Amino acid sequence: MKFRIEIVADAARFAALRDPWQSLWTSAGGYVFQSHDWITGWLTGMRNRREMRLQIALAWDGDQLVAVMPCAVHRRKACGSCISLRSCSATTATA
Repeated sequence: MKFRIEIVADAARFAALRDPWQSLWTSAGGYVFQSHDWITGWLTGMRNRREMRLQIALAWDGDQLVAVMPCAVHRRKACGSCISLRSCSATTATA
């Protein structure tokens, strides 16, 4: 099995992923914090924070989304550039 990895860094691409993301989330029994809807709400609340950038890793098996790992990169004076996971864990398809 060969996976294709994609990094999503813009809101338009993220929005276009709603259907495959929700399908994966439902089939994997994901937590509410991993749903596309929850992360959409989080992004809406964070949109005016310039120090925060969307970074979501996706794994595709052909045309099927099989894993997501939502993250954000943010700047803090104390640590320079930090990566912050914005979900409890990644959502992956079960074998």
